[in-house]
Amino acid sequence: MKLFLIHGAPATGKLTVARELALLTGSPLVDNHAAIDMARMVFGFAQPGFWDLVHDLRVTTLRSAAMANVPRLITTAAYSHPADARLLREYDLAIEEYGGIIEPIHLFCSVKTLGSTPINFCSTV
Repeated sequence: MKLFLIHGAPATGKLTVARELALLTGSPLVDNHAAIDMARMVFGFAQPGFWDLVHDLRVTTLRSAAMANVPRLITTAAYSHPADARLLREYDLAIEEYGGIIEPIHLFCSVKTLGSTPINFCSTV
């Protein structure tokens, strides 16, 4: 399995790009917001245990897809290095056992594009 991980700062268009890529390639899209919605049903947003469940749901989904030999999968993450290096490693471990690899796609945007979003969320390109 090839996991296309579209990552970047909040508001860079990750999900928009992921949806278009899924349409163009016929690849399944795992919307990371679905895990948040599920965890919210159990805990309420950001309550103790919330983010652990979100993470576990995402990792289990990737592992299951790799185990089932899904050829390509697209997902998104508001990944920030090095703070989220553990996340990337756990995604990698979830799929590499079944021959999967991660193809990271990093989205950038200009501060002007973000408008009122704080500058520290976006690389000034």
